[in-house]
Amino acid sequence: MPTAHHELRQIMEERFGSIMDNGPVAFLEKAGYILTKDFLWHPKPGITEYKEMTQTEWEAMVFLRDEWDYGMLALSEGPKDSS
Repeated sequence: MPTAHHELRQIMEERFGSIMDNGPVAFLEKAGYILTKDFLWHPKPGITEYKEMTQTEWEAMVFLRDEWDYGMLALSEGPKDSS
């Protein structure tokens, strides 16, 4: 069930012409993100955490999560500190 905030829906409609998922998906793919079969996103080169994303990328990904049940970034946790 769609749950994106009204303001975020409005931003997506202004940016992509609708609140369908195809605009934000195409935008993220063009930016270098790769959508997996599980609807997670492999980060584009140089992105290792969310704060490195642009505001526009973040908004598109959050909209897809909230409105269309897509996942977020598939970030690896990396090695755990053994000390």
